[in-house]
Amino acid sequence: MNKISPNHLLRVRPGRKLNSLTRLARMVPPALFFAGVASSTLAAESRYYGVIDQYPITMTLSIEENGSIKGGYFYDRYKTAIELHGGIQGSNIHLESSAPKGKDEENFDGSFTTTVIAGHSYNAGAVIPSEIKGYWTHSGKKLPFTLTLGPYGDGKLTCEEMRAQPARVFSEGPDLGSGGGSPLDVDYRCPESLAEQPFLQSLKTLSAAFRSEHGSQLCTGTIIHAQWRYYHFELLEAGFAPEVNLARIAPGDRARYRAATLDYLRYWSLESIYNLPYYHEYLQVMQQAETDLAAHYASRFNMDDAKAHAAAQAGVDLFLQRAAGAYPSSQDHTVAPLATLMFNEETPTLDTVRELIIDADQNARLQALNAALGLGLPTEIVKALLDSVEDVNQGDEPPLFFAVHNPDNMRLLLNKGADVNYQNGFGKTALYYAIQFNLPKSAQTLLDAGAEVNHRYKSGPEVQYDCRYNITRTLRSPLMHAAQHADTAMLELLIKAGADPLLVDGLGDTALTYAEENDKPENAAYLKNLAAQSQASVNQ
Repeated sequence: MNKISPNHLLRVRPGRKLNSLTRLARMVPPALFFAGVASSTLAAESRYYGVIDQYPITMTLSIEENGSIKGGYFYDRYKTAIELHGGIQGSNIHLESSAPKGKDEENFDGSFTTTVIAGHSYNAGAVIPSEIKGYWTHSGKKLPFTLTLGPYGDGKLTCEEMRAQPARVFSEGPDLGSGGGSPLDVDYRCPESLAEQPFLQSLKTLSAAFRSEHGSQLCTGTIIHAQWRYYHFELLEAGFAPEVNLARIAPGDRARYRAATLDYLRYWSLESIYNLPYYHEYLQVMQQAETDLAAHYASRFNMDDAKAHAAAQAGVDLFLQRAAGAYPSSQDHTVAPLATLMFNEETPTLDTVRELIIDADQNARLQALNAALGLGLPTEIVKALLDSVEDVNQGDEPPLFFAVHNPDNMRLLLNKGADVNYQNGFGKTALYYAIQFNLPKSAQTLLDAGAEVNHRYKSGPEVQYDCRYNITRTLRSPLMHAAQHADTAMLELLIKAGADPLLVDGLGDTALTYAEENDKPENAAYLKNLAAQSQASVNQ
């Protein structure tokens, strides 16, 4: 799609911080193995859960190449970490605490069974303990202990594991890598995931379209693969453990973050007339998705209405964050109060608009004019805003683009000096939008005002390094655009205005190719007939 992507910056989800285990795992090279155990590589640190007698504990262990061990454990009730060191011999393990002088150490002595890391992680094939059993001793006490490898320990996370212990799986925050590869092979297609819910497919699809990650890797980098994994893991979390997802962010912070993100999307909608209808559709789809997801949570998790709606908001926010990417925090990427007024459900009064114009700067007035034109507000409001703007030829897409649905408003702008051939960053003029929305009266108005009927998009070298756009068809002409988006009446209008059907784009394709590749048989037939008539005329 030829639209401006809102995904300008990398987003780090608020409330999800890297824990010490994840940070350590990223710093320590993975080429470790147990002495005495057939292994090539091992995860830098493994987490285990179990009990000493009946008291729940959590333990993390790192095993060096020579078999020595460093780590620690804590009682789940107290969370006070106790450092451990020790080693392994064969299938036996010994661990002891670092006790202060004059105090006895704690000792863990036992044996373990092993498992092989599965999946496609960089530790695939490593052999690690899956279960450790033995006795804990301290100050004359001797109690049995049992430890089981955590859900991420074998390098693979299955739907069955998520169903069996969702709270544990989603409370840890796994390391899913930072580029093309991940140390954990996750089944992201579990039916419980929000990504798989039928009633959320429209929201999911729109969010992906907003994000526009299918451009050159020079623009996206490999981090998009990691972002995809973390996003889909969050959708798994919201599907299996919605209360865990809800608790990630405090209610007040969540409300502020949502408001700021929606404000940024509103700003994004005013960057292009192409974006504006997507923004309105997104709001409608998002509202319906919240209603449906709340009903889903109430039914599946037996939540009361208040909790179900709060959890649904948190779940839908994951899609919203995906759509917006990282909204810039700069005040340059917000909607001014004057423009915000245009989005109100009730049409603002002329007096209110005039009052806000007084304190608004030129950028705010221009933004409000674009909003009023794009939203189809009354002519009196458009005129008041237009009178307040000094230069209508500003921005990537100026007011003339936003007026394309209303020929009368276009004439107002043209009379004020709007450049009919003003082009955006990749070479698109207002005529292309009149064609794209199949508006023959608007197209004729622009042509009558001098719009270039054979204007072209910029060439490949001109736009290849501009990451704001994802242009695969460079040097496109209005006739090519019409062959893809409009009907034969629009094609005829352009041909009569002098459009050249033999022009080729950056890939060497003509308007006929656009019609054929975009399932426009009537347009293709019209262009073929036009070519035949032209050939017959030449042969005479």
